[in-house]
Amino acid sequence: MSKPSQHLVTDYAQDLRLFPTTGSKIGIGLAALVYVVAPFVLSEFQLSVLILAGITAVGAIGLNLLTGITGQVSLGHAFFVATGAYTASYLGHVQGWPLWIYAPAAMVIGGALGAAIGPFALRLRGNYLAVVTLGLVFIGEHIWKNWDSVTGGNAGGKLDDAPMAIGPVDFADLSIAGQNYTKNTGLFWLVWFVVAVVALLVKNIIRSRPGRALQAVRDRDLAAEIIGVSIAKSKVAAFAISSAIAGLAGALYPANFGSASP
Repeated sequence: MSKPSQHLVTDYAQDLRLFPTTGSKIGIGLAALVYVVAPFVLSEFQLSVLILAGITAVGAIGLNLLTGITGQVSLGHAFFVATGAYTASYLGHVQGWPLWIYAPAAMVIGGALGAAIGPFALRLRGNYLAVVTLGLVFIGEHIWKNWDSVTGGNAGGKLDDAPMAIGPVDFADLSIAGQNYTKNTGLFWLVWFVVAVVALLVKNIIRSRPGRALQAVRDRDLAAEIIGVSIAKSKVAAFAISSAIAGLAGALYPANFGSASP
């Protein structure tokens, strides 16, 4: 094998590693330390800002999978985030379902809607696709305002008392080894744990064969199809997964907001 070929193989193997450099490993360790220590040194307001940042980060990771990795433009991701928030409001507040049920339900509903929108991406691209996805926001706003029985109409759906517990661990009223923690502390740990899990999930998707297919669609879709990549399946899957993650971000809204309004 020639030296250029060896170099390409080495670079490819490096890209497939989860944490390819020593710096990235150190960064992960420091992030874990901040994750544990931050609630003890930050104010309640600062924690609330970081909770919101974490919720936004979850949605952004999903959007990056669609736009950054697959190359599909979307200006309507707020629609899927809102879908997750209203799902959490209805199933959590109205029906009293626990977090471990209504959060996955928000992902399923968001993913299903994303899969329904995905086929439009097969014939549209660029500005045309952007306009279609942007239209979702206006359609969603009309639905949220008029489906009173589920969304609460203009007043919005309540989220403040949606259960935030997973089994015996209630993140809204966290107690560990007899030590009680504030609501913002528990929700900070919950939200940023979800950020880490979602980031790890998406990173592994990108490293997988389907992930490399998504990148091929982004770079040269016709060439990707020639070598056997299904353009239709890749684009629809990207929309579905990205929208499911956005739905999860919306389901975390109870962590920082008292209601979900249009």
